[in-house]
Amino acid sequence: MRVRGMAMDAAKPDLRSGYLQSFARGLALIRAFGADSPTLTLSEAAARTGLTRAGARRILITLRELGYVEQEGRDFRLRPKILDLGFSYLSSLSAARIAQPIMEELVERVHEPCNLAVLDGSDVIYVARVAAKPFVREDLGIHIGRRFPAYAAALGRVLLGGLTASELDRYLDKTQLVALTPRTVTDAAALREIVARDRKLGFSYVDQESGERCTIAVPVADRSRVVAALGIGWYAGVRNDAETRDRLLPELLRAGAEIGTALQKAR
Repeated sequence: MRVRGMAMDAAKPDLRSGYLQSFARGLALIRAFGADSPTLTLSEAAARTGLTRAGARRILITLRELGYVEQEGRDFRLRPKILDLGFSYLSSLSAARIAQPIMEELVERVHEPCNLAVLDGSDVIYVARVAAKPFVREDLGIHIGRRFPAYAAALGRVLLGGLTASELDRYLDKTQLVALTPRTVTDAAALREIVARDRKLGFSYVDQESGERCTIAVPVADRSRVVAALGIGWYAGVRNDAETRDRLLPELLRAGAEIGTALQKAR
């Protein structure tokens, strides 16, 4: 399903399987809102989702009556109640709940913000975060629910390393490797080699491939399966990047192992 000015693509679902198209369209319309479009008119909502104006109107009215959307004149915007949908997922995600106190202890030791992410399609999505104290510039623009292309992020490469060979093949087949910066690796064969190398090393380090940040991440495993990635990022050049990486890596490995052990004990 794709939004952002493109027609909704349900990937040709088998409607006989119980697929509910009206529900899928509602989710597509919710996802049409974003940082670049905090409000949408009926026409804009229809254009972004590929829905008819009548279809978009029915969904927006339903969301408004349920309290997920509010209307002011011709403009619609999401209401805070929409966060309940994401919170339901986070509440059910044992890795995020278990990781939170361990991440807080990690941040106390290293004085850097820390993130926990999982793989969602072609992206990594942050499911837990602990900011540094006192507030630092690295905290800007990072929040739970934020997405980044997995191929250009240390968190993502760690998670790609947890895939089977066939799963990684499918990821590379369906993902367009776009250059986000001049340093972004966009060759599938090269990326495959990097993922294999990082899997052996037990961590991934990315230097300004998705922006002006350096990031380092380690896997979080529940038994032998990678279920999440734990990482820290900082703006390049603010400090010695190699020394920062080497200082943070032992602490990240320790915290990642603690979270993995706690997950196993919680079973």
